Amino acid sequence: MSQTIRHIIQTMVAMSASCDVALLSCCFMDQYFVCLWIQRRYRRVVEAVLGCFRRSITISLVLSYAQGYSRCNASGK
Repeated sequence: MSQTIRHIIQTMVAMSASCDVALLSCCFMDQYFVCLWIQRRYRRVVEAVLGCFRRSITISLVLSYAQGYSRCNASGK
């Protein structure tokens, strides 16, 4: 895993410790089976993610996460 992605994940976890961002970060690590489990856990995954990101996550982190999530979500089709 690249240092940049590791840093993004660590920052997300630190800024949203009360959320399950640590689990959602699986998309960055290409652990698709974990992401699919999370999709089953959250009926409205996007809403859950946005709820976490409202806690002062920056736009750049949101966009970085969106790219990783899109890649992960596409793999499940």
